[in-house]
This record gives sequence, C-alpha cells and structure tokens, in this order.
Amino acid sequence: MKLRDPWFVYAATGLGIGRLPGLANLPRIGNITKEKRLPRFAQIPKMPGTWGSLLGLPLAWFIQPLGIQIVAISIAALFIFSMYVIAKTEAYWGRHDAPQIVIDEVLGQYIGVVFLPPNLALYLLGFIIFRFFDIRKPFFIGWLDRKLPGAWGTLLDDVAAGVVTALLLILMPV
Repeated sequence: MKLRDPWFVYAATGLGIGRLPGLANLPRIGNITKEKRLPRFAQIPKMPGTWGSLLGLPLAWFIQPLGIQIVAISIAALFIFSMYVIAKTEAYWGRHDAPQIVIDEVLGQYIGVVFLPPNLALYLLGFIIFRFFDIRKPFFIGWLDRKLPGAWGTLLDDVAAGVVTALLLILMPV
C-alpha cells in the first residue's frame, strides 16, 4: 500500500488489511526461511476477504450490548460509508470488486453476528457460516454479486450473506 493512497482506499481495504503483503513475503530471518514461518493458507494476500471478515467480529462484540437502536444506526452508517468508499476505490483503481476491498466483508460479517449476544462459540460459528455463504454465493447471493453494478454488487452480496447467516443463527435451536 502506498502512503499516498487516498483515505478511502484505506477504508475500503479494512485499514489496509486487504492489501498487506503477507508474512510469507517478509525477508529471511536468520536461518528461518519464509516457507517455514507461515503456512500457505495463512498468507494474507491469499485470503483478504477472510481476514477482512475478522474485523467485523470485535465490532459486533462491542456494539451489540449497546442496544438495538445503536445496532440499527451502526448498520445503516456502515452501509452508507461502505457504498461510498467502495465506489470511490473502484473508480480510483478502475476495477470492480477487487479482492483487496474488504469493507464489504466487514459489514457482512458484522450483520451476521451483531444480533447475537457476544459469545465466542456463536461468533466462531457465525464466522464459518458467513464465509461459506460469502465464498460459495448460493441462491440469490450469487445473483446480487453478478448482476448488480458497481459498489451495489460488491456490497450487497456480502450484506445478503450476513443476513442469511444472522437468520440461521437466530433460528438455530441452541
């Protein structure tokens, strides 16, 4: 990430997490090669959406206890902000739905768990379910991703994956 990038690029990339070079690209440390430092699956450039999704979990953890009104306002505010920065970043890069844009995953994951009480097991399950729907894009989620133009398509498929995740978790017998 260049320090000269506009502020909206930092916001769209989850404060840069979507563009981190990954630990595998760090120089050699002593006699430990980069291949021995980090397994391939954990290299950030390989999974920016997964790493970006993780940002939604602590956000939900701290906002959920503040009440449903704050949750609703936060979802609306993050949605509007995300639409803006995604549209600006896509125009700036000249590319639709670049994998480095992860603010959509942040919002989708946030929606997926924010209606649940803060609980590590529930949040982990919510993370797994959300990533499944975000990656596989079944049902109408894939349609939203393919058919809606610009920031709408980039954001709404993740919002839909979050809504489906939330519904499954809320309706799931405990």
